[in-house]
Amino acid sequence: MYPITLHGQPIETVFDLLGKHENDLTYSLGWGMGNSQKLASALMQDVASELGTPPPEEDFSILLQEHIPQSGYTDVEIRSSNFTLIIEAKRGWEIPSNAQLEKYARSMLPGIDRAILILAEGSPSFADGRFPSSVPGSGDQPVSVVYRSWQQLTELAQRLSGGPSTESQLLRQLARYLRGLVNMRNVRDNMVYVVALGHDGNGWSPISPRDIVLKHDRYFHPVEGSKGGWPKEPPNYFGFRFDGRLQQIRHVDDVEVTQRPRDFIPGFTATYDFDKPHYMYSLGPAIEPPLVVKNGKVTRALRVWVAIGLLLTCETISEARDKTAER
Repeated sequence: MYPITLHGQPIETVFDLLGKHENDLTYSLGWGMGNSQKLASALMQDVASELGTPPPEEDFSILLQEHIPQSGYTDVEIRSSNFTLIIEAKRGWEIPSNAQLEKYARSMLPGIDRAILILAEGSPSFADGRFPSSVPGSGDQPVSVVYRSWQQLTELAQRLSGGPSTESQLLRQLARYLRGLVNMRNVRDNMVYVVALGHDGNGWSPISPRDIVLKHDRYFHPVEGSKGGWPKEPPNYFGFRFDGRLQQIRHVDDVEVTQRPRDFIPGFTATYDFDKPHYMYSLGPAIEPPLVVKNGKVTRALRVWVAIGLLLTCETISEARDKTAER
């Protein structure tokens, strides 16, 4: 096999041709299950076992991005004659809202076993208590909700990939692709840029930095990289701290370069236009740390890079920063 690159990046599996975004993960997962009865069956049986329901019949059909009127699109749906499973796949640590889960649940036909599976990067212990065990479905019959991490799914695909068959080769490639994207060893994708948020704009902003983040789901900083300590490339995650501790982590859903904050944040006017290009971030839902994470030995203005797993489990930001540096 000869080395292959796409836009300068190595292509190690056929799934790498899709890319690294959330939809790419979804399509890869759907294709993998559609071409591996072992994977689809093992995942369905694993969920059924947790719920204590009969094993699903293996007359599966796989639906990707199925449209639900007034509810958007499901990521992956696996249907059999006696069990339906909707998979809500997340690229990051975000957990879907109860309202989103309920919309999916009400689209599922009653009369057979039904469940919604959340797939995200957080460990099961992190996700524990962050989603309901069930949500009301059609006819007000409850639909169970379960959780698996991408790491668990990767390990499942790897366990099933023994042997020389085409199906086994596909599962090995899928496991390798998933491991490269969502495993915690992928340091860059799981690094959080932690910044302090002041309570007023001090003249440079008509809105406080806290309100820019907490009320408008935005954040910005100069594009000029190392000058002032700002990152040269947009982070995947920001951590926001004030009142002596980490308050929340936010995934970067989108980023644009602009000098006109008024185009993005209500309350800004031409008076506050930037004199140089800035990254303008659109932030995803808040990820709140399960424990109180104090600043520790972090100065008031210092901005630091920290691995997300450590930031969510250490007692202080400075401890998480130091352990990140040791990796």
